[in-house]
Amino acid sequence: MKLSIANQNHTLRTYGLFVAGLFLLFQAGCAGPTTPFGPVGEISSELKQKSFNYVETSNEDLQERHSRLEPQFHFSPKRLVLHEKRDFIITLHDPLMVTKESTIELYYNEVNLSQLLRRNGHWRFSEDGTQVQITLKDFRPHPRTENQIQFRYQRTPDSATITRDYLPPNCDLYAMDPIRAHIPFDQADLYLKEIERQARESQINPALLAALVAQESSFNPKAFSKARAVGLTQITSLAEKEVLKMEEKARRQWPRDRRIASLPYPVVKLMIGNDHITERQDWRLDPLKSLHGGIVYLNYVDDYWKSGPANLLRQTYFHKSSSMIDLLLASYNSGPARVKFALEKRGQNFLYDPSLREAKRYVDRIKSYCYHFAHTEEDGGGDGA
Repeated sequence: MKLSIANQNHTLRTYGLFVAGLFLLFQAGCAGPTTPFGPVGEISSELKQKSFNYVETSNEDLQERHSRLEPQFHFSPKRLVLHEKRDFIITLHDPLMVTKESTIELYYNEVNLSQLLRRNGHWRFSEDGTQVQITLKDFRPHPRTENQIQFRYQRTPDSATITRDYLPPNCDLYAMDPIRAHIPFDQADLYLKEIERQARESQINPALLAALVAQESSFNPKAFSKARAVGLTQITSLAEKEVLKMEEKARRQWPRDRRIASLPYPVVKLMIGNDHITERQDWRLDPLKSLHGGIVYLNYVDDYWKSGPANLLRQTYFHKSSSMIDLLLASYNSGPARVKFALEKRGQNFLYDPSLREAKRYVDRIKSYCYHFAHTEEDGGGDGA
């Protein structure tokens, strides 16, 4: 699905995709991987001649079927998974049968990679000739890049082309979807009820809060980063200042251990791991308080973008509340000031600013966790549209 962009950036985005396409084609002589579907350099004239066991059928057989039945693509998972490798299964169902004349094409960022799909996909055909299933093992799109994926199908050279985009995961900030899955985090069970409770009380999507915890700490309440971020929601010293400003009770009663900021990182990490610094010394190691602190900091970031000059800047480029999710998550990761600077430079394409290189990956992964925590294949995986 193409990103919605401001008019002034449309030409730059189109040009960027064109250059990316040229780059992929230029790399055709190289062996290194350039797409999540495999190395472009593997496309060869021999491959282009490769044939598959399509079902032979006659015109009479085709005419017996209902001409108005349209072919359908189905994907599993329903939307892109950006946080881990997972088998990607593309199923084409054509009630009028897939014939020797039929073609299935793959476009990645507007570059035709159909030959890579033929080479690297595991193809299976149903006995009645109405279904083709293609499996890509351990599929994972590239982080920090655009991933526009489209499949096209023609029953015959003269028939209409059926297209289907493989959409990125979406995550609504205010949806109240229950958490239905938490793969691959077994330890998440310890905290999901509390995540659901605090998220609903704060009118925040429970799947989003769970996704933030998954990305920040992998549900490890003792997580400690080199940036001195602590706990389930990885509250840094700067974020802690904003949390304590907004929470009077926390400012007066929640314990804080100054050794976390002053001692060398390896020493603090060892002390936390060996329980020499616990939730009794620092509130951020308390899972319940960490969840609350993460929500408070999200609210601080939300207030930042809804007041003063930042609000005017936000309204210039984003007109729907659903657009806030990228701003909030990028700000949680990199700080609102850095995000504001990138937004001033690049408008709706702010996540592609070099200063937010890590934030782009961070935002994509959280939205991926959020969508796939809220949906399962059994419940249809969401709209899948």
